[in-house]
Amino acid sequence: MLAHFLRALGVWDEFISPRFADRFHALQQVVAQRRIVIVVDGVSLVPEAAVAAYPEGMLLVGSHRPLNGLSLHGDTVCLSLDSPVLPDEDLDALVTALATPARDLYRLLGHLPAPTIGPALARALLHSADQTAITELAAAGLLVPAGAPGGFRLRVQALAHTRARATAEPSGDRLRVMRRITDACLQVVEQAAATYTSPAPDDAARRAALEVLNAEQHSVTQLMQAITHAQWHQEVWRLAMALRPLYDARAYESYWHESHTLGVEAALWDGAIDVQAELRTQLAHRELLCGDPDNPERAEKAIASAQELLPLVSSGRLRGLIWQTLAELDEDRGRDPVPAWKQARRWFTEAQDHADAAVATARLGHALVAAGRAEEAVTLLTGAVAPSGAHVDLARAAAHRVLGQYGPALSAAMDAAEHAARHARYRLVRHGNHPPG
Repeated sequence: MLAHFLRALGVWDEFISPRFADRFHALQQVVAQRRIVIVVDGVSLVPEAAVAAYPEGMLLVGSHRPLNGLSLHGDTVCLSLDSPVLPDEDLDALVTALATPARDLYRLLGHLPAPTIGPALARALLHSADQTAITELAAAGLLVPAGAPGGFRLRVQALAHTRARATAEPSGDRLRVMRRITDACLQVVEQAAATYTSPAPDDAARRAALEVLNAEQHSVTQLMQAITHAQWHQEVWRLAMALRPLYDARAYESYWHESHTLGVEAALWDGAIDVQAELRTQLAHRELLCGDPDNPERAEKAIASAQELLPLVSSGRLRGLIWQTLAELDEDRGRDPVPAWKQARRWFTEAQDHADAAVATARLGHALVAAGRAEEAVTLLTGAVAPSGAHVDLARAAAHRVLGQYGPALSAAMDAAEHAARHARYRLVRHGNHPPG
């Protein structure tokens, strides 16, 4: 929630810390600079809302429960969202009176495992009738906005009512509806993933695709749980693979562990070796980047499982990714990463993945410098087959600097800056113990 607030207030993803305390203090600093109202809906417990209460701002809280003590946390207004309870007979009559598209959507929401649904999924399920159905359900008091802009959910009583009706349907009908929902989810997230990873992406289209994945990720993850029990293994790992761009771009979102774990298990059952290896590698990378610091072994276990699959993996690029993640884990654990970086560079080069090969070459150069082998790093980074780019230039600058060759070091650093400026590539850099700048 704090990450969403910071992002909405203009803070870039790379400046959002993975630590809760840092996010809390960052939001305090941002709010202190302006007059602001923060709205938190669907709150059940005081701490869920109190983290967003700041002396300089107003907090507007929506809840179905009384939240005693919330007023102690600054200028806070609590709105009761409770609505009068209707008998089931009245709800039956109300639903019967709806037009067919609205009635169809109401039924589908009873089968959907998640309580909310985004606009893209609604369009995929209902095609041209989606907005008419949404408007009619909202006018009937059954539907309210929720989640991302354009998302919505049924009111609590309506959700319980339509789920009871869904449970009472014959098993064959329930299975057909679940297939319809699954196909729609696959269509939405795979199309968004393809747009985001397009080789010639349009920035606006990529941002829109990322927001689609973000809006639907909760529904998709809940659906993955449901269809895992139905043993639809291929559909589960396809959904997991389609969510990867979201977790690559926004590593600290909350569902990556669940979706990747479900995808790994499904790929194992389905015999999809490359998929299983890639998801295990991604899982290890996520654990390394933003996993539980009290349980560092999880990253080790995930990459060890991926390594066991190396003889069976068909993709050279995937082999490079496995070795790259192992090298990053070696760096994090204080082990020598040079052998793993050499393997990553080799496989990326054989796969003709020039971008990843350049990054692996640069990281190998940095590892050699850290190991006291700066001359070897210079040879690697200035050879006839050495790749070009800001990453490599920075590594070469570091190697020359350690050797006391300040002229070549400055020249390489300038090359890196000019290359980055031409390609509008920027990254956050830490200098010693100083804060990011």
